[in-house]
Amino acid sequence: MNNQVINNATLHILSKPITKTEYKKLRDIKNDSDCVLFTRDACYSLLAPHIDISSVIALDIDCEARGIKNEVINLIDYKQWVDLALQYKNILSW
Repeated sequence: MNNQVINNATLHILSKPITKTEYKKLRDIKNDSDCVLFTRDACYSLLAPHIDISSVIALDIDCEARGIKNEVINLIDYKQWVDLALQYKNILSW
């Protein structure tokens, strides 16, 4: 685990489906060092064509529970989520 905090970086956590307009807003405010994590019903948005699934991560158990499978989606488990949260100075839930 990398214990270094990424200065001024934000972990964006999505828990509900995100519209194309909301995703555009997220992309506009997101920095290169930020991370976007899809959880719960937000995982359904990974099926939308406007989401660049190669640039985001998702909680494995939530994708599995919703029948979402794609080799391109970067999946993490709960422990990795905690480790990830410790690396970011800011956390923003959408």
